[in-house]
Amino acid sequence: MATASSSNEGLTLVSAGAFVHLLNVEGRILSTVDVLPISKAVPLSTNSDGTEKKEQLKFHDAFQVLATSFANKSNLVAVGTTAKTVVIFEVQGDSLVERRTFRIPKTPTALVFDREDAFIVVADRAGVVRKYSVEVSAKENKEHIDEDDADETDFEGDFICSAISMMLDVKFSSCGKYLLVTDRDEKMRVHRYPQTFVLHQLCMAHKDYVNTVCTAAVGEKQLAFTAGGDGVIIAWDYVEGVEVGRSETFGALRRLRVVQEGGVTRLVALLNNSSMMLELEVVNGEKITFSVLSKREVNGRVMDITVPSEGKVAFVSTGGAGVFSLDDSSIEWSELGEEHKKTLEELKDPIPDMTKKVAFDNMNEYLQRKQKKLEGRNKKRKNGNESISEPPLKKVEEDNEGMVEEVTVAE
Repeated sequence: MATASSSNEGLTLVSAGAFVHLLNVEGRILSTVDVLPISKAVPLSTNSDGTEKKEQLKFHDAFQVLATSFANKSNLVAVGTTAKTVVIFEVQGDSLVERRTFRIPKTPTALVFDREDAFIVVADRAGVVRKYSVEVSAKENKEHIDEDDADETDFEGDFICSAISMMLDVKFSSCGKYLLVTDRDEKMRVHRYPQTFVLHQLCMAHKDYVNTVCTAAVGEKQLAFTAGGDGVIIAWDYVEGVEVGRSETFGALRRLRVVQEGGVTRLVALLNNSSMMLELEVVNGEKITFSVLSKREVNGRVMDITVPSEGKVAFVSTGGAGVFSLDDSSIEWSELGEEHKKTLEELKDPIPDMTKKVAFDNMNEYLQRKQKKLEGRNKKRKNGNESISEPPLKKVEEDNEGMVEEVTVAE
């Protein structure tokens, strides 16, 4: 897993395994930090008897940075890891300086700073979104925690929202009043912020997981763009919760990023498990449409992209990291060491296939189990000289033409 995020000043943070690299707008590496020792130094959470939960040590052999995000106004950057830790760094000159590190209950999938950079909002694989103060130390803010829940009482943070699905991406609207959360169940939730107990809108139009969302102003419209496993980009009026446009099908998409120059809004879309990036213009009309401007390829399988400045796309791939120019297709490769290049070549997604595999054709299996229970119950009643018997169950069968009929089960 490798990630990329950028700041408003043109800096880019690229992760590769346990390492994060700070790049300038030309792709030159300014600083490199190994996040593993920082995560190891965080005390493990404890059991009810005060002993450490040793199972948390399992992450050491497969430690990875899973998510990164720059603050909006300040010089902070946050990193989420497989060790269930979040590290907040401060950019001081060309260096990354650790500001604070804390442990979270579940493995993070995405994180983002709120508009005022006062909190870092973290979504996780268990389907929960929480916010953590940028300033306070661990366990100083635990108002939401149920003291009867032994798995949660050792963690800080405020509960925001949850769902019975894996959360995949989280973003704020430009006004900061709405929190947009996408999940594995083909949906985008729009919560009011900070009153996140209010589910403002539920946006449902995708046919597969939604793993990326971004926002942009198109004319006078404030829109959100989502994409994922079904390969379609959908434009949303997220305040009203309505679809206002969609693209053709491109194949499973991994990431969407916005490029705005003057009055023109463009999207850079990264295809999943591919070296291909698409540049699309967002056309404002009665319905939002998408015009493909170009298709670009770089060396290796691209794992993430970000936009540090106008006309520039920073990327990280199995072939390295660098900055791609949308104007002339030139690439400035970062000078990664051989160890880091090898790490990138060997990286695999922690969630290799996000498409849900749910077996719905299980009625016959259920009826067979139920029939055995009823037969056992009837046998007991007969042994007890009871004459009561259960009616026979019916099972579902398909004929040669695929039609469904009910057949009585022989006793």
